[in-house]
Amino acid sequence: MVIDDVGHFDEAERAQIVESYPAHEREARTRGVPTMGSGRIFTTPEEDLLVDPFEIPRHWLRWGGCDFGWVHFAAFCELAWDRDLDIIYTESLKL
Repeated sequence: MVIDDVGHFDEAERAQIVESYPAHEREARTRGVPTMGSGRIFTTPEEDLLVDPFEIPRHWLRWGGCDFGWVHFAAFCELAWDRDLDIIYTESLKL
């Protein structure tokens, strides 16, 4: 059951309830999206951090990492650092 399934709240009441939760807790509290451990670490919604794919300039520093996953799936990621703007981007692959 998600908040939209609650028939005794009208649309305005649902919106008020959703807005009463911190942004990083809304999906869990109103949609039942599972959380691990004590919940999300960062309070910024993931969609606010995403950018459209782009070609990484050759002069940016790059790092790669992997977790081979003996009893779980493997994970791989790459970081790219735009030193001019001091922004680090990551691209993760789900295999």
